[in-house]
Amino acid sequence: MSNLIRFGLLSLNLETGDLQGSRRGVRLPEQQFMILQLLLAHDGGVVSREEIRSRLWPGDTIVEFDRSINAAILKLRSALRHTSNNGVYIETVARRGYRLMVSVKHEMDELKTDSAKPARNAPLVGQNISHYRVLSVLGGGRMGVVYKGEDLKLNRPVALKFLTKNLAQTPSVLKQLEHEARTASSLNHPNICTIYQIGEYERQPFIVMEFLEGEVLRDFIAGSARLNSGKERSALIPKLLGIAIQIADGLAAAHARGVIHRDIKPANVIVTKSGTAKLLDFGLARQCVNSQPDSMISRSAEKSRREPTFNSGIPDYMSPEQIKGEPQDQRSDLFSFGILLAELFGGAHPFRRDGMAETREAILHDSPNLSSDLPPALLLLIRRLLARSLDLRYSSIVEVKADLERVAGALSAAQQIPDVSRMPLIGRDHELTELRRMLYEALAGHGSMVLIGGEAGVGKSHLARAVLEEAQSRGALGIVGHCYEMEGAPPYVPFIEMLEYITRMAPREGLRHSLGDDAPEVARLMPELRNMYPDIPPAITLPPEQRRRYLFNAFRSFVERAASVTPLVVLFEDLRTFSGRMNPRFSFCSITRKHCRRHRCWR
Repeated sequence: MSNLIRFGLLSLNLETGDLQGSRRGVRLPEQQFMILQLLLAHDGGVVSREEIRSRLWPGDTIVEFDRSINAAILKLRSALRHTSNNGVYIETVARRGYRLMVSVKHEMDELKTDSAKPARNAPLVGQNISHYRVLSVLGGGRMGVVYKGEDLKLNRPVALKFLTKNLAQTPSVLKQLEHEARTASSLNHPNICTIYQIGEYERQPFIVMEFLEGEVLRDFIAGSARLNSGKERSALIPKLLGIAIQIADGLAAAHARGVIHRDIKPANVIVTKSGTAKLLDFGLARQCVNSQPDSMISRSAEKSRREPTFNSGIPDYMSPEQIKGEPQDQRSDLFSFGILLAELFGGAHPFRRDGMAETREAILHDSPNLSSDLPPALLLLIRRLLARSLDLRYSSIVEVKADLERVAGALSAAQQIPDVSRMPLIGRDHELTELRRMLYEALAGHGSMVLIGGEAGVGKSHLARAVLEEAQSRGALGIVGHCYEMEGAPPYVPFIEMLEYITRMAPREGLRHSLGDDAPEVARLMPELRNMYPDIPPAITLPPEQRRRYLFNAFRSFVERAASVTPLVVLFEDLRTFSGRMNPRFSFCSITRKHCRRHRCWR
């Protein structure tokens, strides 16, 4: 069954939202995609602004509707114009709404029963189905329509999810709906939407579930992304962390029962008016035995390939192993959760490209585009979730939740401390003078390494930041690396942060020169360098201890070459006495110190 619909010179993929024209293709944002679906379903008929409002912002969402609808229509017109030589597709009908000005060719019958038509005719509204009264249309998608209803026996609001008539006759889709109901109903958790019943009305299957008043996380993200001030976005982080922790808690409950969701994305989370996050849509979930998750999900995946379903998930939020059809365990959900967190905190999908194929390739090969404004510990957490190697990724959602709570606690404690970034240094004149002198010598080609120690709160970070700001004002490249205490954090995080920052700031040719013959070893820390520079040869195979020493020397040589082009001032935050896996940092410091003219340690 084709998921394409053609109108004029354009085609729309109903599965992915990809719009293809004679000039180029683009992936429509969610709101523009939903408006275009409404226009296509009405096939030249007028779509009222009220219908658009109901579809984009169901329930009691608080939005400035007129301005938001105007902006969404404007963006849709721009997308249509840029993908086709014909710029006239949507007509504004005064005081009524909008209509499509080109003919529509349906390549499948399903669109005719899409949620847009029931929203207009609402055939079930006002009817009694079993002991439920259908009150209104909440929304819908390709598979069906969701209504608000009332349980007449228990006198409580409910949501009723109906399949479209065509899909109700498709055995695989019907089986998927039953699977969703069974799976979700087995999970009793405050952060998972409760399933009450599965039934049938006039040969149309439906699910009765908990009625949730709130906002889809996808729309919440779109709203928060419009904040202009970095201060406004930073103020949201504690609230966002609360949402993230709740989603992790719900996902942990599913994983504890051996359930892998396999479709974690913002559209499958609702944040209620009371602030509770609810995980939805277990239609693609798989059950696996806790003791043998890999083998079990492999058999389930193989079975699912033999039994076609209506929706196999959208690649935008799939893990690399899910895209490649490899065996999956709970860690697959963690990668998808990492994409969700990157979008939640940064306002943008870390891998999204213009088309579905490009996005899929980015997930498989590219570095994630993460907001540099986020707290460093949160960036590390998201990076670990988005690790392509299962060995580097978090091993369980319980660990992720613990680290999210740790980040939230640290931010809460930090908010109680006054911002000293603009306060003058008091009582540190001697240290500041000495640091400035060494900075000037470093700018002249004679570098130094300085360790600043002392009890918490004596002003170490304030002093170091003051020198870093002065270095940047004098043309040096100022870089900050963080030494984290989170369980399982890779031991080379500060150096990886250095590499990522230099990669963003340095010209491509200059960076390749600085990498030199040490590029194969440096690429061990940042494999994405091989995508940037395909000429990098494979690294030499060495015993572990020799390889570690070889890596240190290669990274030192890289830093020396980079500093010969642009002076570097690197600040390692929270460098303290580590044991076990953290010792390599001090090994690196000892190697580097041999090549510095001076070494200072202050307390």
